[in-house]
Amino acid sequence: MPNWLDELGGVDDELGDVGFPFPRRRRRNKRVAYRRLQPAIPGAPAHGWAMQPLPMTTATFTSGSGTALNSTGRPQKAFKARRLFIDLTRTGATSTGLVTVTAINFGVVPNLVGVGNVASGMFSSTAVDAGLSFPSIAGGLDITVSLAISTAPTTTDTVACAVSFLGETIG
Repeated sequence: MPNWLDELGGVDDELGDVGFPFPRRRRRNKRVAYRRLQPAIPGAPAHGWAMQPLPMTTATFTSGSGTALNSTGRPQKAFKARRLFIDLTRTGATSTGLVTVTAINFGVVPNLVGVGNVASGMFSSTAVDAGLSFPSIAGGLDITVSLAISTAPTTTDTVACAVSFLGETIG
């Protein structure tokens, strides 16, 4: 049975099989059993996790919407978000306001470290190293992303904010 002394190149031969300085330990098989990946019921999905998107409602800032809107989504099974995406679509000459994230709530639990706004560009689809650690949430609970705009568009101009999460579904 090989141990760490084998990596030293022949030291084991000089010391013999005494297990110096630590006794030998059995290695555990780290492979996942195939039957655990197989569904218990034919036609049912396998147990475990899958990376899936969670669609949220689109928040659209208009001349009559005000400067604060919420985007909500409700996963149907346990969900652990890994990445938040916010895509902005601006139409019209007056749709130039800065869009910020004011709150991210999983159920009733806030997920911003402090009070204040976070730039929505941090969550764009081209952002680098934007994976975050969000808490797990049970199915049927709301996830809410609160958005604000510095200046609301006027007349028929709009700023549409498409929000979605990418994460692991469990079950």
